[in-house]
Amino acid sequence: MHTGAYLEGNELFGAGKYREAADAFIISNGKDEYFKTYERLAECYLHMGQPHKALE
Repeated sequence: MHTGAYLEGNELFGAGKYREAADAFIISNGKDEYFKTYERLAECYLHMGQPHKALE
């Protein structure tokens, strides 16, 4: 269920590297769609000041 990219995204998110985390979550989602990946990706966009992208 959790790919390496998803786990990497979580580490990057925890370090406040939201752009890099979003990239990792996008890669993870391409390999295996998972609702938590969408949730974390939305959180990244919110932290980056892009609420319109978070809603997508």
